Amino acid sequence: MKKESVKKDDYELYSFPMPFLLKKSRRKNYIAKKLEQLHPCFSDNCCYDAKYRLKKGKLIAAVAVMDKVKLAEYKTGGKRHLPLKFGEENKLEFFNSEKMLNISLALAIVFLATILSVSYAIHSKTKAQATKATKASSSTVAAKTEAENFDRAIQQNIVQAYKTLDDFLQSTRKSGGTIKNCSLIFLEDQNNEQAYKMNFSMKECFPQDFSTAEENAKEIQRIFSAVTYSNSKPEFSASLYGKAKSVIKLKKELSKSQIDDIRLSIWSCNGILLTDFSDEGIVEFLFQNKSADKILEKLKNVCQEHSIFPAAIEIEPGKFNTKMKIIFAEKIGAENFNPLELLKDYSAVFVEKDLPKTKPLQTKAASPKATMTAKENLSKDESFGRIIQKDGSVLIFYKNNQGKIRGEKQ
Repeated sequence: MKKESVKKDDYELYSFPMPFLLKKSRRKNYIAKKLEQLHPCFSDNCCYDAKYRLKKGKLIAAVAVMDKVKLAEYKTGGKRHLPLKFGEENKLEFFNSEKMLNISLALAIVFLATILSVSYAIHSKTKAQATKATKASSSTVAAKTEAENFDRAIQQNIVQAYKTLDDFLQSTRKSGGTIKNCSLIFLEDQNNEQAYKMNFSMKECFPQDFSTAEENAKEIQRIFSAVTYSNSKPEFSASLYGKAKSVIKLKKELSKSQIDDIRLSIWSCNGILLTDFSDEGIVEFLFQNKSADKILEKLKNVCQEHSIFPAAIEIEPGKFNTKMKIIFAEKIGAENFNPLELLKDYSAVFVEKDLPKTKPLQTKAASPKATMTAKENLSKDESFGRIIQKDGSVLIFYKNNQGKIRGEKQ
């Protein structure tokens, strides 16, 4: 095969990108369509040859187009300017296509393999990071779900205890009974199945008055003692137990601001502090029965303001004063149930009812001694001192008309 040369005016050279993965059988059709768009007179009278190169990461085709008549003139020995090779069917082999194509394809394969390797490495790293992030996210979600389930269980404990106390106090008021004293534990450090327990000493009512108070609460265990009588009045004890839905660890330590506000609430209602242990959350105090609603409302507001909760309450009512002991703990859960609000609403059931007094029939004039007693009673307003005893009763001291000091328990 001889070499020929072609004058530059007798051919056109085009360059355009080619798809990397285009099959060889479809490559000619792709080039022909491109030449129809680029070459003004491209038809069956034209012949072409192509060379492929990599440039800036792209496969570029360089295509030479020539008229077949011109090619025939060169073949018969005409103009000689550019080295050529003639292939089968007068095909213009403007370049050494097979060799250059093999090199170009090899480079393309190497480049493509490099791209795929880098992409795989990036994908693997991204996948590993995504897996790690997914595991971390799953752990976070699991921890959050566990915390939510714990809070939900605590709230169920509190709600159930609140409802149990509400039903019991409502039944007490409805029956006309009185609570002599009680111990209420709403939340405690639990290693057993008991979520809460409430103990009551009752009078002037019967266990049958509470038979339907908790009929729908299957998780409530109720124990009533035998009924005894004191001064012809019935008395008995009642215990209520609820099952725990989770194990609880309470934080009972009170901060300075919390204990200060608790003390201020008690003092502002003329209450008397007996003991307080801020490191154990314990506050014990005495207040007048007529101030019960006011002092319980203030303590409830302190709980809401400082996010604390009365985990346990002991109440010892007296005729005029009530002794109360509260163990405060850090609030658990989002519910705003507070037993102090219930105790305020049902404060009347802790006060012994005064029986109506009947006047004795007088058939003769009052004796001088009775007149003297009446005069002494009139002078009791001149009292000069009082002592609050442990049982809540008050001992009042005064002078009678004769100037003698007398003491009377109320």
